[in-house]
Amino acid sequence: MPKKKNASFNDDDQRYLDLLNQTQRSIQQVIYEITSDTTDKIVDKPSQDIIFDAVPIINKLKEALKYTEDSIFHYELKKISIKKQKQ
Repeated sequence: MPKKKNASFNDDDQRYLDLLNQTQRSIQQVIYEITSDTTDKIVDKPSQDIIFDAVPIINKLKEALKYTEDSIFHYELKKISIKKQKQ
């Protein structure tokens, strides 16, 4: 039976959490840019082709954003759990 590794939040975990946070901000920025340049325009409305193309992209980006939020939540819980174990 293999030995159970001690739970720890190491540098790799922190770097990955930082990467997830950076990715989340980038996705939010891209969603904002696409939305503001297409679907939110009141004057000089973009063509229906552009809107038709942009909406599925925005939806997929929102889905990707949800996955990053889930991963961040998981790693934050892991970080908190390990801190409590050390106390």
